[in-house]
Amino acid sequence: MKLTASNFKEIRDVFIEASINAGKIINRYKKNGFKLKENKMNNSIASSLLTEVDLKSQEIILEKVRPLITKYDLGLLAEEAEDDKSRLEKEYFICLDPLDGTKSFIYSNEGYSVSISLISKSGIPTVGVVYNPVEDILYSAIKGRGLYRNNQRWKPKLTLSNKIIVDPGVNISLINNESNSDFVHYGGAVLNAIRILEGFADAYIKTPKLEKGGGSIWDFSSTTLFFKEADYWVSDFYKNDLNLNNRETTYMNKFGVYYSIDKNLSSNN
Repeated sequence: MKLTASNFKEIRDVFIEASINAGKIINRYKKNGFKLKENKMNNSIASSLLTEVDLKSQEIILEKVRPLITKYDLGLLAEEAEDDKSRLEKEYFICLDPLDGTKSFIYSNEGYSVSISLISKSGIPTVGVVYNPVEDILYSAIKGRGLYRNNQRWKPKLTLSNKIIVDPGVNISLINNESNSDFVHYGGAVLNAIRILEGFADAYIKTPKLEKGGGSIWDFSSTTLFFKEADYWVSDFYKNDLNLNNRETTYMNKFGVYYSIDKNLSSNN
C-alpha cells in the first residue's frame, strides 16, 4: 500500500502518543518497583534482563498501533515478540523497542527510552519517534521533513567533545582513534546515538562480532532516520548503509554500527 504525506503524519502522531503513554508506565514502574522475568528468546546478558515493564510497555504501544497495522496493511517487528517475518512481506512495517536500555532501567541509571519507527520493506526508516522518560524529551522525524525535539524543529549544534561512546566489552582495538578521544559508556543504543545529537559525544561505535547480539533493527531504526535528517553520519562499522531489514536476521552483530558527527572522525583500523 502506498502511503501519502498525510498518512506518515498520522502514523507519527500515533507513535508519539504511544511512546509517551509507554513512558508514563515506565516511570510508574520505576517509582513503584518491578520484577525480573526470564527471556528465553535471546541469549545476551542485556536481552535476558527482561522485566515486566518491557512487556507492559509493549502492550501499551501495541494497543495504539494495531489500528494502523489494519488500516495500512503494515508488518510488525517488536522486541518482546518473535519475528513473524511480516516485515519481509509488507511494504512497510512498524518496528518497536518498548524499553531500550533495560540494564540502565534496572540499575536506576539514565539512558533508557522508548523507540517506535516505520520502515519500508527495503529497509529505509520513514518515521521515527523516541521518548526519553527520564528527561521528558520527545524526538521525532518523518523522512525528508526534518528532525524535531519536543515538537520544535531541531538542528543539532555541531560541537566536539572528544568522547566516543562504546558498549562494555566492545573491541576497542578495532577502532582507529586518531583523535585520542576518551571512550565512555552511557546507556541503551537509542540514547547512545542521541547523545551525539545532543553534543555529549562525537561518535557511538559498536564493533562487529561473531556472536549474535550487538543490537537489533529496533535499536537503530529511529536514530538512523534522525541522523540522516540532521545531516550527521550513520552507517555500519565498514561505512556501508545499515541493513535495517535483513532477511536472515534482525541482529546487527556481523557488521556493527557507526554514528558520528563526521564520517572520518573515527574509523576501523
